Amino acid sequence: MNIIINKIFEPYIILCDKEDFSNKIKYYIDNEKERINKVNCAYDWLNTKFKYGKFIPKECFIKIS
Repeated sequence: MNIIINKIFEPYIILCDKEDFSNKIKYYIDNEKERINKVNCAYDWLNTKFKYGKFIPKECFIKIS
């Protein structure tokens, strides 16, 4: 894990050790509102602040409502 990159993405993606991966998946399956909020927050960040967003086709982004 790269500490600098983690700090950039941490508010928008879920970071964890591989041993905790299945627990994180279960948590977000069980907590739909929190999952949707996280996805929408990441979506908005990608569209407004992420420097490389212009290189990612808009068709790749799906906003959950």
